[in-house]
Amino acid sequence: MLIYIPFYILFIFGNIRILDMLGMPRGISVFTACALFGLGAGLISSVFMPGSELWWGFNFLSAPIAEQISLEALQRFGNTHSFFVSSTVPWVFRQPQIGFFMATFIWSIIGLIAQVSVNFRSGRASEANEGKGGKLSKPSFIITGLVTMVLVSTAFLYIRSGEHLGPQPYAVATLPSAFPVYAQVADSPKIDTWQVTDIMFEDAIIATDRMHKVIFFVEHTGDIAGLVMFEIKIDGVVRAFNQGYISPGQRGPVSFMIAFPFPGEYTISLKNLSQKIEVQAN
Repeated sequence: MLIYIPFYILFIFGNIRILDMLGMPRGISVFTACALFGLGAGLISSVFMPGSELWWGFNFLSAPIAEQISLEALQRFGNTHSFFVSSTVPWVFRQPQIGFFMATFIWSIIGLIAQVSVNFRSGRASEANEGKGGKLSKPSFIITGLVTMVLVSTAFLYIRSGEHLGPQPYAVATLPSAFPVYAQVADSPKIDTWQVTDIMFEDAIIATDRMHKVIFFVEHTGDIAGLVMFEIKIDGVVRAFNQGYISPGQRGPVSFMIAFPFPGEYTISLKNLSQKIEVQAN
């Protein structure tokens, strides 16, 4: 991971140069550049590359701390008996949110230390307090801007997580169906002449934190055998699919295992048939 350090330095010095061009005094530009780097790196890596090697690269200094905090949160606040243990801890301690917060915090601390050192050596600490050097020279304005960016980025992560939308399906597993696809029929044409005649849940009570089997009864209504794609939707979003080979007049079940982390109402559908269900808290 040391290979990333030259890029860190390049980006931070680039930020400092841009801030200098904008008229920001050197008395606060080092701190601001580091804080901006941490905020940007944390947001980009958390949104677009969570868990990847690039996530560690962008967060080389903060990633180990973030993962340790996340682990501690699971042990202290999480329900270790839950199938969805990661969703039982406070939102701020989950990945990738904690990675974003720690990247911003760590680089802000590094920037603060570096800024104090620069001010001490250059004798410009008074310049930062007096706010001389340009239209962006007031430290309070810069700090307010950074805090605003952190809050906006936090809101963006929260919206992207989908939790504001209410209950969301967490896990769907595909089970073997009555319409297996063999090698000799793999090149058959794709058809759409089938329909769902009924939907049935194996359990009478649907509760959170457990897997439930849902069965769709399918019937071929056409005259040509071929391949079909069974796409299960939950609240209108495709969550799982299974391919099958079906012959004219053939009937049979297509099954999936579904788990819900939150109580609430869901709509389960496959092609032409849908069913509303009420998920209770476990």
